[in-house]
Amino acid sequence: MKNYKIILIAVLVVGIASCKNRQKIAKAEEQMNSLSTENEDSTFVNDAFSDLEDDFDVVEVSDTNEIKQDKSDVTYAVLERGACFGRCPIYKVKIFADGKATYEGINFVDLMGRHETEFTADELSLIEEKAFEFKLDTMSKVYDQPMVTDLPTTIIGVTVNGKYKQIKMRHKYPETLRSYRNFIEELIQSKTWTPIVSNRE
Repeated sequence: MKNYKIILIAVLVVGIASCKNRQKIAKAEEQMNSLSTENEDSTFVNDAFSDLEDDFDVVEVSDTNEIKQDKSDVTYAVLERGACFGRCPIYKVKIFADGKATYEGINFVDLMGRHETEFTADELSLIEEKAFEFKLDTMSKVYDQPMVTDLPTTIIGVTVNGKYKQIKMRHKYPETLRSYRNFIEELIQSKTWTPIVSNRE
């Protein structure tokens, strides 16, 4: 019987904070007070618990505790070309895990302003396959020399084996990284980009 008391007390404490019907709480309290150590009948305890249970907002929680992230918010690949002292193309491309992509032409490019397109599942797979082929996952995150000033900065980001890798390429980077950049640029240029008024951040 002590166990029943403990259970009922716990339910009452939670019920006070979140139960919508206070009259049922009062009823449950009266039934708790009528308990005696000699009475082993749990019928009215169950009734009190049922009355309270009806008024709770029940939220089911997955056993796996998994939170599925919206693929439209997950960055899959990135290509950014920066400025130099001359007429280097300046633009940004971001490809999301659902295939949607955004482009921003900033300077010295044919396509100026904000645009969008969509990559197919096969194209997304090819982006990752090429990154794996050129071993981007094993490369350093930065290839740069601050003392050398007149060089444009390129940022390449790509998801390989489920992990996002971003590389800054500016000075003395592997030739395979240049090849991958050229591949991404050709793929971007092959797409039809539609102008948009607003864009993802």
